[in-house]
Amino acid sequence: MLNKRLAPNKTTIATFMTYITEEEEHELDNNKTLNLERGDMSFTIEPINVYCYGVVDFNTDSSDYNIIEDFDFLNYLSSSGISIPSDYNFKTHQCKSPSNRIRWTETFNSAELAQYAYASIDKPERIVLFKHIFLKINYDYTRTIKMS
Repeated sequence: MLNKRLAPNKTTIATFMTYITEEEEHELDNNKTLNLERGDMSFTIEPINVYCYGVVDFNTDSSDYNIIEDFDFLNYLSSSGISIPSDYNFKTHQCKSPSNRIRWTETFNSAELAQYAYASIDKPERIVLFKHIFLKINYDYTRTIKMS
């Protein structure tokens, strides 16, 4: 007979960005928990885990961009950053490399990464940028021998 017992759980914290509707924005305005279905993903977003939401200006000269630079969702990085295209143009969401190959660079800048993510989801009118905690449950299967 096999016994199944819980091994120590591990949590993973990830930062997500997705589009929201005006109604979903109003729910966040009223400090309500937001339940979203996006493709095959489901999210329960607590207001305390929201970095920003609504109509956000991701242009580098905007005050929104400057505020996002101070968000701490990349603090876990140590010696290497998050890879993004180095010849990236936000206005066109294209890369034009002088070598006809995509070149990559690492960033530790929260706003730069959020800007790229925003363009990657087709620059929706409203977004929510939030922290999501995954709880990974590990099961430890042990063999139990029944003695008579």
